[in-house]
Amino acid sequence: MKDAFRRYVEQHAHELPPPSPPLASHIVPSSPHSPIGPSAREGKGEAPKGLPEFKGADQIRPGSIKLPGLLVDGILHRGSKMVLAGGSKAYKSWSLIDLGLSVATGSDWWGCGCRSGRVLYVNFELIPGFFEDRLSTVAKAKGAGLPKNFLFWNLRGLCYDLSLLADVLRARVMASGQIDLLIIDPIYKALGDLDENSAGDMAQLMQKVEDLSEAIGAAVVFGAHFSKGNQASKEAIDRISGSGVFARDPDAILTMTRHTERGSFVVASDLRYLPHLPDFVVTWEFPLMRIDEGKDPRDLFIPGAKPDRKDTPRQAPFTPEEVLAVLPEGGLTADAWRTVVIQKLGRAGRDFYEAKGVLLEKGRVKKAGTRFLPVLELS
Repeated sequence: MKDAFRRYVEQHAHELPPPSPPLASHIVPSSPHSPIGPSAREGKGEAPKGLPEFKGADQIRPGSIKLPGLLVDGILHRGSKMVLAGGSKAYKSWSLIDLGLSVATGSDWWGCGCRSGRVLYVNFELIPGFFEDRLSTVAKAKGAGLPKNFLFWNLRGLCYDLSLLADVLRARVMASGQIDLLIIDPIYKALGDLDENSAGDMAQLMQKVEDLSEAIGAAVVFGAHFSKGNQASKEAIDRISGSGVFARDPDAILTMTRHTERGSFVVASDLRYLPHLPDFVVTWEFPLMRIDEGKDPRDLFIPGAKPDRKDTPRQAPFTPEEVLAVLPEGGLTADAWRTVVIQKLGRAGRDFYEAKGVLLEKGRVKKAGTRFLPVLELS
């Protein structure tokens, strides 16, 4: 299969751009007299040319620091890397298609605003007809239509090596225009001859992803799967299969872990450049995952655990009005609101999340970012 793709690349050699400029060619080369000069070595190989000089902290001008803009509010910056990981059949591809369409149309994804941009979805897994059907179905459910700035590349059965694909992809992007978001689904099918369980091989793969991101100027999001076994007993970022590089390298990590309620998943985040998002629950409502404020994100599915007995006495649930009464006018995050409910009402648990869901559904509470605000009734 790899030989066939090499022939494909050779046949399309005219599409390839000229060789890439040296690394960091826009940076002033190191002086021969600098502490780390051209003759320095890193490990066993020759040091890259044109490494930047050391800088002093006094050279920083806080008012002129330039940061990349957000592509997905609260989660993803332009030019950064993100992994969306979950167990088998956790609707990851559906969710990534939803994300791609949200960026292509500038609409919300899981409650987070997206900046409009061009998207390229590299489909390694789905039969082309099924991918296109899913894309059409999700677009219809979002009321978005099929945007021309959502591009896709069906590669199932053609090539599973990012090294061979990178030059063709880069050439086509240069010919067709800027890409803002590149989605690779799933990442394990881009390994080629690399070993998913080797830290060195996975670091090499992540470097390829980073190089590709810089070459085409896009944020890169990829889908990954969980390892086998009980995920509830692990830290969220340790649930991803293979080398721990997947839990360290991406700038944004989102994991989807099974909730005790079938069809629901707890989304946990680990973000390098942004504040941590409170864990939340999404529930599958074909063909979209929707935020489910009525479920407790602490209720992770544990294989073999017995569900609550229906005949076990349960304390009388408190009402949505009681939960609303302790929410101050300035609002609170979900965790802070739950803490106040425990302080005022003696407990929280499932009743709190069910009441919160009812209040949102009835318009008695609204969500602004990560805060919940009471909707004041007009007298």
